[in-house]
Amino acid sequence: MLEDSQNKLAGELQVDSYEYEIQPESSTDFLRNKTILRNLAIIIYMWITNAISYYMVNLLLKYLPGNIYTNSVSSYFAEMFGTFISGILYAKKGIKVSFTAMYISTMIGGLLTMTLGAANVSLMPFFVIFIRLGSSGAFNLVYIANKDVFPTLFSSSAMGYSNFFARLFATFGPQIAEMESPYPMLVLICMNLFAIIVIQ
Repeated sequence: MLEDSQNKLAGELQVDSYEYEIQPESSTDFLRNKTILRNLAIIIYMWITNAISYYMVNLLLKYLPGNIYTNSVSSYFAEMFGTFISGILYAKKGIKVSFTAMYISTMIGGLLTMTLGAANVSLMPFFVIFIRLGSSGAFNLVYIANKDVFPTLFSSSAMGYSNFFARLFATFGPQIAEMESPYPMLVLICMNLFAIIVIQ
């Protein structure tokens, strides 16, 4: 369960009031705190999920049914809207609701593409909108949430660790996108589903 200062979970420590036996001097000192370590593991997984989803969908657009140009334009507009709406949703509803909504959007788009995409080519741009809105919105949220999930002195280190692992695992995005259908969408759906479970 991800703990932050917005959601006041039962038994939760607020990130600004972590208690230490010794004042932390380096980023490894922060990792001795179990709450910070657990939050870091969850955020790293979410970064990995977002990076693979985001970059895989970019490469997958050329294989989706329908016109690649129409699908691409839909993707770009959905990305702008997803980035905009995710910040508002985070400010109004908090970390769990906003991440869950973005991951559900990605899963719905992936499921619709996998099941109805080939038979409903004219609806493909709308399916792409769901996928891209969710993946770009969730990618935006990991940047925003970082300040609320970690103490100020550790937040830049946490961003560095998360970004490192996300970029490392994002190298699998092209390989997943080149897999035979429906495997790319299955990977997308499963990773986003697991992210929803982890954030709860």
